[in-house]
Amino acid sequence: MGFFDEIIDPAWLAPSPTALPEPPWLGPPHDVRAIQLPIELDFVRTSDLALWISGATVFPSGITFDLQVRWGRARRVALPLLVGDRGRGGLCLGVAFDDGRRALAVPRRRQLRQREPQQSLVATTLRARPYQTTNEIWMWPLPAESLTWVLEWRAQQVAESRVRFTADGLADAARRARPVWSVPAPAVN
Repeated sequence: MGFFDEIIDPAWLAPSPTALPEPPWLGPPHDVRAIQLPIELDFVRTSDLALWISGATVFPSGITFDLQVRWGRARRVALPLLVGDRGRGGLCLGVAFDDGRRALAVPRRRQLRQREPQQSLVATTLRARPYQTTNEIWMWPLPAESLTWVLEWRAQQVAESRVRFTADGLADAARRARPVWSVPAPAVN
């Protein structure tokens, strides 16, 4: 008899809950082969701390950005490190659009689910290793214009820092994204 034959967990026997579709502003769609863009946007680079956006992934409905955070062994950083999780003392990230709109990145669990926002920046932790983390920032909808990223981290004495992101090529990349599962056309006899 195997290990799992001897253990009965009531949770295994319960029917699976029906998953409700996620609103598009909470994260990227799971059924799209997105287009990777190689970008490097540096916010901070000191002798023991570096923060930068290392890449972007374009979907028809939005774009993800990978925010890299690295720190030296002597630097103390409160974990888990998630953008927007500790108020003004934590790692703050936002965008200023050319038309004057602004958006603040907040963790997924704090995003509104019931009401569609005008703009959404959702932060999730992708990876955490000793002295480094990667946060994914989902921007919805896909920006049609260039924008300025703004970063601040008061607990680490990082003053407000701004970097420019040009939206050139985003619409083309979004058009090149494809469904993961293609349904073939029926054969005609």
